Amino acid sequence: MNDIGQATADLRADGFAVSDLRLLDGRHPDRPVVAAVLDGKPIVAKVFVGRDASSRAHAAHQLAVALWRSPLGGMRSGPGIAAPIGWSPSAAAVLSELVEGAPLGSRGELGGALTHGAAAAELLADLHLVDVATVDPCLAPMRSTGKLLRSLRRKAAELPGAIGPAATDVVDALESTARPPLVSTITHGDFTPRNLLIDHDALRIIDFDRTRLASPGRDVAYWRAWCWATELLHGAVPSWGVTLPFVEHYLAAAPAHRDEIERSQRMHLAAGLVRISHGWSALASLPNLQLRVVGEAAAIARGAVDVE
Repeated sequence: MNDIGQATADLRADGFAVSDLRLLDGRHPDRPVVAAVLDGKPIVAKVFVGRDASSRAHAAHQLAVALWRSPLGGMRSGPGIAAPIGWSPSAAAVLSELVEGAPLGSRGELGGALTHGAAAAELLADLHLVDVATVDPCLAPMRSTGKLLRSLRRKAAELPGAIGPAATDVVDALESTARPPLVSTITHGDFTPRNLLIDHDALRIIDFDRTRLASPGRDVAYWRAWCWATELLHGAVPSWGVTLPFVEHYLAAAPAHRDEIERSQRMHLAAGLVRISHGWSALASLPNLQLRVVGEAAAIARGAVDVE
């Protein structure tokens, strides 16, 4: 989205007297984020583009409101998410408060992912423990094991050279052992240090675009896979052991999920690594590291790596 003037006009047409719009995040051209001022307060507007943009923006706003009304949001002593403001059908945008703070980490740099891992794990447990019935009408279709594997197979087919067949082998191995989840929760879908903002040691989750009803193991494992791949990209020797405290803090906050986490962790770790090999632009220019990530996924799927 390059036309800030049009976005301003569209938002104002829907009753939002915004000013000082500027592009805040250009990473997602299909969901650009702009900062603005509304009633003297800083806000952000996530603009949806493409097919059914306005209806997708409306659904995203409904989800934000439902989560804000849960213990994760305004009922918490320190909110774990941004406060929703509204949605604009003309701009196909969702408005929320601008959360101060910096990302907990970035690709290539773990940042505070380990030092603040306990707080991050407890915040994730709060999300997973939100009553599904209060949010379910706002959720996209459930992320079943079958859908997960089909998505991975499509990603594997798009990977270049020898990496693609290697990733396909990982999916084949996962299919032979995959089982439906014992429990399904509201999952973030991209729970990583990049999507946690920290300000004065307080954390808040952002970017709920991939939120689905799914196994809680999906989020726990993706945090771990992200940290492992980030260490690799940073030039360190990656270790699964550094994220075990995160898992234990999560299970202390959500003990009823222990069986599901333990039985699904290998599948979701391997799946997370395949996702990373496909989605990280930093790895696309480093095929040896990209193949290393897929190779680790294969070893996990075979049970050849100790991840516990």
